[in-house]
Amino acid sequence: AAIRGDLGILLTVALKFPLSFLNVLKYAAEFSKPFDLDKLGLKNEFLKNYLDMLAFLLQGLPADQTLTVVMAYMVEDFFREN
Repeated sequence: AAIRGDLGILLTVALKFPLSFLNVLKYAAEFSKPFDLDKLGLKNEFLKNYLDMLAFLLQGLPADQTLTVVMAYMVEDFFREN
């Protein structure tokens, strides 16, 4: 499926997925922030290094230079059952 390239996408998405759309708008600022492992309280060095590796494999940057939305999608998709 293609995604519209104009502002009409906002109307299209809002009408088809109203609750999800409102949720995205509510947290839009959080999605565009860097993925901050320290802010999340992650202390385990193995997990920090693991997430850094995943981020690097995805886009060539460490986790703290990768957008939160990218890391969230990748981790959720990576650990999805089946």
